[in-house]
Amino acid sequence: MVRKPDGTASNLLGRLLDFVQTQLTDSARRAKSARTLVSGILTSNIQGVIAKYPAHQREVATWSETDFERFRADLEVFLRGLAGFQTRGGAIVQPIEFSHISLYPMPQRQRSALAPLLVEGATRDVLWFQIVNLVRFAGGERLRVCLADDCDRMFVKVGKREFCSDRCQGRVNSRRVRERDRKEGR
Repeated sequence: MVRKPDGTASNLLGRLLDFVQTQLTDSARRAKSARTLVSGILTSNIQGVIAKYPAHQREVATWSETDFERFRADLEVFLRGLAGFQTRGGAIVQPIEFSHISLYPMPQRQRSALAPLLVEGATRDVLWFQIVNLVRFAGGERLRVCLADDCDRMFVKVGKREFCSDRCQGRVNSRRVRERDRKEGR
């Protein structure tokens, strides 16, 4: 059975890819946007896992642009490993190590297939746990790297798409047509 990802999780994964592929250092506005995204991931109820602690929010609020850039770079390595593994079938995915995570079952207000869990731990550990959970739920198996030779953007594959954008696909198709025409003497 193919699992259909939740739209909110897919949207969050897309925003996470945008964050990873954009440098933070040139704008305080980007840092604010990154802070909002990271806070949103920390407090998201992703597949019944909840991490709502004001202390995590307060800590993220104190992160500098350098802290966000370091986190962005680590996250990019992880996501590129996953996307490359899916695209090229053999990239190495760096492990994520948690120092300490605790999961607590929460009382259910209504019946569902999954019992909600509360996750506790250091802010970075909880953030990484939520990201791994997000990637798994939102369709991490659909993460890809664009197949255009001059592009290395990551994207979430929908349908048969092999390129990050129509622009890259058009550029590759135009090159193929020009090469074919050249070979045929046109």
